[in-house]
Amino acid sequence: MMMVCRRLLVCFFVLLGLAAPSPLLGAVAGYSWFVQGDPDVIVQYDFVGNSDAERRDDKSPGTNHLVEKQVGSPVASILYGVAGFDSTSTAVLPYYYDRTTASAFFTSQKIAIPNPVSFEAIICPNGTPTNGYMAGIHNGTDQRRTYFVAEAAEKNLHAGAGNSHNNRAPIKYSSTPGSWYYVAVTMSYDSDEDETTVNTWYADLMAEEVPSLTWASHNVLMDGSFLNTDYLGIGLVNSGGSPVDPWNGNIDEVTLYTGLKDAAFFQANLDRILDPLFVPEPSALVMAVLGLLGWMTCFARRGRRERKGC
Repeated sequence: MMMVCRRLLVCFFVLLGLAAPSPLLGAVAGYSWFVQGDPDVIVQYDFVGNSDAERRDDKSPGTNHLVEKQVGSPVASILYGVAGFDSTSTAVLPYYYDRTTASAFFTSQKIAIPNPVSFEAIICPNGTPTNGYMAGIHNGTDQRRTYFVAEAAEKNLHAGAGNSHNNRAPIKYSSTPGSWYYVAVTMSYDSDEDETTVNTWYADLMAEEVPSLTWASHNVLMDGSFLNTDYLGIGLVNSGGSPVDPWNGNIDEVTLYTGLKDAAFFQANLDRILDPLFVPEPSALVMAVLGLLGWMTCFARRGRRERKGC
């Protein structure tokens, strides 16, 4: 009986440790853990792992891992495991020399961009002298653009879609190189009107006061469609299968969802990113411990009955 009690006590403290706030589950790490279980997630990259290959892994239930792609002939490598927005995460720094010499990523599998679609990321632009794309696809044949985040020469962050590179929905004017931003974008396509509606949000994570979510672009209409089926470029754009127009900056998180997320959804995720005590809902491991605890309790009771001759 004493041994059973000890086992129950051990299980209790294991469960308590899993449920208690932890720096490994708080802030960005807690946000990552939470969104990876979202039923609408398509891909999720947190760039965390014990090797560079693991850091390229898709952390959603899928297996659409990232593969390195080169623009020109870069002389240096992508930097993995660099400092992220906070101490609970790590980021990746694609190699950028100039617009014609860089290294970043494609997804390993093509993505059929759904209608509607939602996107969010934690990024740190380092400034770039020419247009660069943090995440996007360009289909030149059908003139379809899916630019979730791009940066213009004047350091303006924007999203773009449809049949013209001039179709832009601002995210953040005059971004500050070296500052971390949370960005979110939604796109929906009306086939009757042949128009895409784009909404964008951002939060300056380095703000002196508590960062707030700003709705930057409200229902911006763009001619044409964003509905591409191709490899998604991360740190550059996939233009007809070629990696071009690299982006200069660090990337901490990238998450793509099916469906139209709203401001409340993005605000909730921003709150998770900023909350060092955020603890996700009980995981399967926690539920397994609960099941084990129940089984051991029943086993102890059964043993007592058997000793009594029941």
